[in-house]
Amino acid sequence: MKLRFLGTSAAIPSADRGNVSFLLWAPRPILVECGPTIPWQLARLGLDHREIADVFLSHVHGDHTLGLPMLLMIGVLEGREWPLRVSCPASAIERLKSLCTACYPSLGDVVEQKVAWLALPENGSFEAELAGGSRLVTAPGIHGVPDVAFRFAGNQWTFNMATSSLTSGYTFQISLTYGKIVFKVGAK
Repeated sequence: MKLRFLGTSAAIPSADRGNVSFLLWAPRPILVECGPTIPWQLARLGLDHREIADVFLSHVHGDHTLGLPMLLMIGVLEGREWPLRVSCPASAIERLKSLCTACYPSLGDVVEQKVAWLALPENGSFEAELAGGSRLVTAPGIHGVPDVAFRFAGNQWTFNMATSSLTSGYTFQISLTYGKIVFKVGAK
């Protein structure tokens, strides 16, 4: 398992921290959150966007989704293989399609025919097996809009991520367990 943080900032990025986003290799890279700086973050990392087959979005706010239209357009311009799977709360799908076509009207066919949208339940949980034998489990998040918390798990590791309006003041919290080692972090 490999994890790379692309950004750890909240809604307003700083000069040192982009919007929250990370890549999790399981074994292919999975992009979790796709804020407006994602094309730059991927280029800075040296990762070819075409390697990403799955995008997971916790909720529809711009700091988590505004990079999606750019990611799709770059895919069109640079000849990515389709489909790109986008998993997000069920109520976010039509909004995200509208966002993509508002930014780039030529993406109409792409969002309807080349993106595989997976509607995640906003009330209740969802489980799926991912490539390489890892698993995804979702649960409802706590936010002002429909929100989904993610748990990605492999044979020896577990990664949890939740964005929320927590009373503790954190904008997102994660925990990573590898064997007996547990790493927890929250960003304000």
